Amino acid sequence: VVFAKHYVVTYGERIAMTLDADKVKAADSVMTTIGAHLFNFEDLVEVLVTKHGFLRSLLQCLTMFFFECAVPLQGGHLAVDCTHTLIQSDAYCRFLNDLIAILKFSPAVAHLLAVPDLYDQFLLLLGCAQGMDPNLRRTSTHVDYESDSWRHAFCLHHRFNAMFLC
Repeated sequence: VVFAKHYVVTYGERIAMTLDADKVKAADSVMTTIGAHLFNFEDLVEVLVTKHGFLRSLLQCLTMFFFECAVPLQGGHLAVDCTHTLIQSDAYCRFLNDLIAILKFSPAVAHLLAVPDLYDQFLLLLGCAQGMDPNLRRTSTHVDYESDSWRHAFCLHHRFNAMFLC
């Protein structure tokens, strides 16, 4: 439990380290492995979420991460820019995987729904995905170049959907 507490306290630093492209590879395998092991125990997840505020920290960090990759759309709404290098490198996957792992346990979901500002933060995070695929269908002219950003939007959308399949 002591290690898990330390992991939770330093989680924001790990996300900040991910924003530095040179450190992405070093942090990637370590965080994925640790998160995969820590978040498989319902009792531990419940303690981390309810007593140590991990769900709040994770949602804040994920929102910060996606805002780093966001662009303003019409009306002032921010949406993830799927051409951003952090999105194209799938650097978000390990953090979303942690959120997915946590939300598979009913005490974590109950806590998310019971705390209004947590729920608002969750909705803000989901809102970043609205309008993230900028590709529009053209039927009148030939498209010489088509960006592959749709792939990244599709993958990110797929990861968000996984939260609701738990």
